[in-house]
Amino acid sequence: LSGEEVLADTTLDELSWMLAYFSILVVILTALFKLFHLLFDFSSPTFRSINPKHKQWYVIANVSKSLCLLGLCCSSRWRSTVYNGLMLDDFSDGFFLKFSALIYIVTDFVALFMVPKLPSTTIAHHFISTGLWLATCCWRVDRSNIIKSVMVYGAFSSVTYLVNFFLAMRVLYDEKKWMDWLCVIALGIYALSCGFNWLYQIICLYYTSLISGEFSVVLVLYSFFMIFVVRDDLVLMSWLWKRFYNSLTSKKNKELSVDLVPSINSKESLQRSAFYCLVVLFQLEDSA
Repeated sequence: LSGEEVLADTTLDELSWMLAYFSILVVILTALFKLFHLLFDFSSPTFRSINPKHKQWYVIANVSKSLCLLGLCCSSRWRSTVYNGLMLDDFSDGFFLKFSALIYIVTDFVALFMVPKLPSTTIAHHFISTGLWLATCCWRVDRSNIIKSVMVYGAFSSVTYLVNFFLAMRVLYDEKKWMDWLCVIALGIYALSCGFNWLYQIICLYYTSLISGEFSVVLVLYSFFMIFVVRDDLVLMSWLWKRFYNSLTSKKNKELSVDLVPSINSKESLQRSAFYCLVVLFQLEDSA
């Protein structure tokens, strides 16, 4: 789309409302981050014992994002809007789709300046997701296949709220047995979401560039930015798989070591050991 078409399809009221919502939510979430930190630090010894301390903000950021995405997924309007977009190619409720995407990216944006020492891939992911959302505010969703792709990516990513919850809980309760189940469930949901998401993106990009002939600089830039987003997804999925695999192998090794080491804790096992020693001594005496 050309610049004139963008301006023609964009209402200043919608754009101004989105920027206003963005500013308000950033202020609210920043205050909530600090409030949650005070509450957790006061009420939870486990939270206070987190070391290094900057991981406390990492926990708060991931819990906040998981709760925001869970609330989004529980919305009947969100589910019906996403269904209409995916199954019926109906993206007429563009304002709500943009607001839903705002809920997804606002915690990422706040985390950029509230959470110290974020990984470089995560920083790139947060900047790109925020930039893509700002770009969607300049288009009508139902007029551009690229904007539809952005909205669909955000919708699929919202379903993976359990991953953010796991990332927070692993800092607090990584040694608990239920964390292994949480890890494998989060990984399964994440893999399915990314698989369907990437398939939709490939089909949409193929249709946009080859069939409809909408090849443009915007399409190239979107494809370039998506490489970084997909790379961050792959890094996180790989880490989740290694975490689950290592927990399985460590359990097997522990079970094997327990089976190989004889138990001498009970009175009966001590008596048996003494009896066997006496038998061996008598045999040695007879042979001599």
